[in-house]
Amino acid sequence: MAKQYIVERNIDDLKETIELVFRIVNGKSYEQLKIDMLKRLDQKEHKSISKLLDQLSKIEKDMRRYIDVENKKIQFYFKEFLGEELCVAKLLYQGVSYIKVQSDIEQKKKALAKYIKRMMEDNSLELSLAKNELTASPYEDGSEHPFLERIDHLECDSARKWELLYLLKNVEDYIEDLFRVLEPLSKRLMKHKTVLETLLNNCCDYWEEYFKTERLLLLINKFYGLEENSYKEMTAYIRPQIMDCDHVIFVGNDETMGDYHILEVGITFDKDFNAAKKRPTNEQICNGLKILSDPSKFEILKRINGKKAYGQELAQKTNLTTATISHHMNTLMSFGFITIEKADNKVFYSMNQKAIREFLMTTVEVLVEEETNEV
Repeated sequence: MAKQYIVERNIDDLKETIELVFRIVNGKSYEQLKIDMLKRLDQKEHKSISKLLDQLSKIEKDMRRYIDVENKKIQFYFKEFLGEELCVAKLLYQGVSYIKVQSDIEQKKKALAKYIKRMMEDNSLELSLAKNELTASPYEDGSEHPFLERIDHLECDSARKWELLYLLKNVEDYIEDLFRVLEPLSKRLMKHKTVLETLLNNCCDYWEEYFKTERLLLLINKFYGLEENSYKEMTAYIRPQIMDCDHVIFVGNDETMGDYHILEVGITFDKDFNAAKKRPTNEQICNGLKILSDPSKFEILKRINGKKAYGQELAQKTNLTTATISHHMNTLMSFGFITIEKADNKVFYSMNQKAIREFLMTTVEVLVEEETNEV
């Protein structure tokens, strides 16, 4: 295996616990996930996926008996918050995806708080909501905006903005409290350590073999349609995710992190399972339609249909600020509706025609299926 690719074999028990409890509290069962995945995967993959998800279902069933889902703290930290794939616990712990894993608990707490504080204190970082995290990226025009203004620009209702504001202002206290809540839950989960390690090692073996001959950025191109030259080739940490088995998250190097990439990949994925194949829920479909129906976003997509453009260029043509363009692009990117390419210190955007076409076809299929089922 090439030196620049490091497949990590350690289980982050806290992160795995957060994902499992989040799914339990919000009614996202692995049994239903199995049904959904088998519908869109080839027949040859059914046996292995069924076996894998059946093992996760057994762990879920054990944890369900242990967790009091009506407990106020469980509800506060794990109920959906700012989106159907994000909760307070995920938000507070999200910084671990951007740092080299800390084995020492106190160091990890400090690193997580530091990550969030930087988002708050660095006025050059635009805040936006992705599917399962609060993201921060430099404004393309190099401008700076106060924290309250950056919070206010988030696409969520005012009550949620105030809740988020209070949460971030008191981040250290909430991280301490979250870790206290997680401790007994993670101990319970790790009673299944043998199964978890087997699943993890099988996934690690696959990716170690893959990276003996293949490049990370080629894989990212296959998953997301991201141009290979958008990021420099450098050391990359491959982190298989067990309970978050059906997601892929690429944390590409930029100004907000160190000299390395991180790829978090769910254990149901292989090199041919495109991240875009994950069938959207009804709520995700509605959110996608809302995005496409926004006049500004619609106009932007029309202008980058079959061509590339960078933020300032689009701002001039649409009479929008570069900050607004950046905000719209982050939203469009979260749904895979655009592709990006970095060149000459600029970020170029183009419409992802395939992703939009598949999204609209899926929307039609879901509506027709639901209508047929009702009859």
